[in-house]
Amino acid sequence: MNNGEHLRGMRNEMTISDRDAVADGVFGFCYGMAMVDAIRRTRAAVRDERATTVDDSMKDVYLKNESARERVRCYIESILIGAAEDPVAVIEDVEKLMGYEKFTFGNAQKLVNMTAKYIFVSTYADSDLRTRFNACHCPMDGAMLKKAKDIYGSMNMQDKEKIDRLLEGTEWEHRPKSLLNEPWSRATAERPQYKVFQGIIRMQSQKEGFSPLEYDVVHWKQ
Repeated sequence: MNNGEHLRGMRNEMTISDRDAVADGVFGFCYGMAMVDAIRRTRAAVRDERATTVDDSMKDVYLKNESARERVRCYIESILIGAAEDPVAVIEDVEKLMGYEKFTFGNAQKLVNMTAKYIFVSTYADSDLRTRFNACHCPMDGAMLKKAKDIYGSMNMQDKEKIDRLLEGTEWEHRPKSLLNEPWSRATAERPQYKVFQGIIRMQSQKEGFSPLEYDVVHWKQ
């Protein structure tokens, strides 16, 4: 018996509860890693008076929020069954469910999108499953904001006009670069910074034959 047959045999012997435990463990690991990414070096990491004990870091407080965790898990499950929810709606829900002023829309998008990124990476061996992440958003952070700004600067006029149209009727009309200069962790649902960033990244990723998450995996540099 080769190793592949042995592993398939082991999986067939697993009970449904065993598989659920593995799935929950994988999600928990990815969500925990994403939480570190979401709050590191931001105001959201600073201790808050609502922390339940002196030993609780804000990361631990956020991780204990079962409502926010479940909302992200439902989003991941919607992706895996091929019916991905709108990422912006999920991000807005997570921000509200966390209930902390310092945990902004920017922090929420990083949590949601990084969780999706880590789960996506875990599907590397399954090309069909990977395509279900095509509608996911690229995590917005300092490195990728700089990338988006550089991309916009080198765009042809036609592509720039497509991005500029995302700002029609706002005070930032024709000024996407000024939005991309703002810290990602201060992003809010009301400002178009996130929309402009995602528009630029999706346009560029399609040109390179990637999904936005794949683009982040290939191009992100610390």
